[in-house]
Amino acid sequence: MLAILIWASPASAEWRQAQTSHFIIYSEDGEVGLRAFATRLERYDAAMRVLHGLPDPDLGPANRVTIFAVEDTAAVQRLGRMGSDLMGFYVPRAGGSVAFVPRNVEEAYQEMSAESVLLHEYAHHFLYRNQPAAYPTWFVEGSAEFYSTARFDEDGGITFGLPPEHRAMELFVWGNGLTLKEMLNKLPSELNSREVVRLYGKAWLLTHYLRLEPDREGQLTEYLAEINRGRPSLDAAKAAFGDLGRLEGAIRRYKKREHFAGLRVDPAMLEVGEIEIRKLGPGEAAMMDIRMVSRRGVTDKVAKELAPDARRVAAGFPNDPVVQAWLAEAEFDAGNFAEAEVAADRALAANPKQIEALIYKGRAMMAAARESKSKEPARWDEVRKVLSAANRLDPDHPEPLILFFSSFRAQGIDATDNAITGLKYAYALAPYDRSLRLLLADELLTDGRAQEARAVLASVAYDPHGGETGRIAADVMRKIDAGDMTAAREAWKGATATVEDAFETTI
Repeated sequence: MLAILIWASPASAEWRQAQTSHFIIYSEDGEVGLRAFATRLERYDAAMRVLHGLPDPDLGPANRVTIFAVEDTAAVQRLGRMGSDLMGFYVPRAGGSVAFVPRNVEEAYQEMSAESVLLHEYAHHFLYRNQPAAYPTWFVEGSAEFYSTARFDEDGGITFGLPPEHRAMELFVWGNGLTLKEMLNKLPSELNSREVVRLYGKAWLLTHYLRLEPDREGQLTEYLAEINRGRPSLDAAKAAFGDLGRLEGAIRRYKKREHFAGLRVDPAMLEVGEIEIRKLGPGEAAMMDIRMVSRRGVTDKVAKELAPDARRVAAGFPNDPVVQAWLAEAEFDAGNFAEAEVAADRALAANPKQIEALIYKGRAMMAAARESKSKEPARWDEVRKVLSAANRLDPDHPEPLILFFSSFRAQGIDATDNAITGLKYAYALAPYDRSLRLLLADELLTDGRAQEARAVLASVAYDPHGGETGRIAADVMRKIDAGDMTAAREAWKGATATVEDAFETTI
């Protein structure tokens, strides 16, 4: 039996959706509670924009983070499949980033609340979405920890930089397990499990010190700029921070202080836009358990188990465009491409502007053509017509752009300049998507665009979750820096399987 059937929504509960400038939230909470939660998240985003001096452009629905506020942490853990201490999680995905948290975000495990997990993960999303660049692992995690302990003050202001109590063991008991030089110098693939555990606390400490110690003003900005000019992390650190032994001693003394300063953003500086709340229709509500599993991401086995349930529920709502679009996704995930296209067509008959239906129609058509190894140009032209229609509906939705580019690879021909331009724009919209990074890096390396490729590879190499691909990316960067593109392309062949996996996720 599917894991989603283990928790059944109470009969009296009603699903609602809140739409804000940066989030789409689904919850069975009442309207008052949902509005308060949405307001809190929007204030958090606004406060970070104030600190960074960033504008607030209209993202459009595709580039908002979708949050599913589920019953409790047990429901989060069933969806996450990551262990009994999971308080929430986030999946970065172009056109469909999602997060799962319990409705009661104050639930905690070893001093770490579900809200702090959500704020930590959104800080990652915020950083890459608004200031895309190459960031070393310690800064990626240290910065997210810095923002994750935000205090929402009673007057409406927000204070950042409070000590993360859940990192106390790392800082005060295990603090000597990772030296500053190691933390600055090692790539994610070079850290052992002990060092990874110790990194978060020390990274928070260094981030806090560099941001709030007056004598160090400007040094962090210069360090990050040097890295993005192509300088190795350790060399950049020496140039920006000076003697690293002195810096190690300084942060050891710093962590012993009784009080840590914070950065406060006054409420008058925080603008929260309109929050639209609606009750889901009966079809959408009936599909929510299925929808959450689909959005989380499914294995082949789960996808095949999920599709019959999705079909059964959707049968009661044949003219609901949202329900039929969600069914198209479930059928596609299960490899039922013809059925996915039929469901998408039902959705489009009810609403020709249902962009999810267009996307899954295009996905299903492409997958079927690829599976049959079709070389017929007319068939591939039809695929691209559907994806182009989706792009016209929302030019800032990255997924149609990625799929349009991928259609050329699926056909076995070179992508057009227009398709490559679209892929680059998709990356500008969603630089946090790891699969997209791999696709773009592969295309740039193939095309010999050394410096463009290096910039994308740097974010792969420094990605805390980059794994073996991150190690290969670092090796390729070294070869690019040495001016040997032939060797760089050869080294990248080791990541070919991963790139192909990334391509598979797009179709």
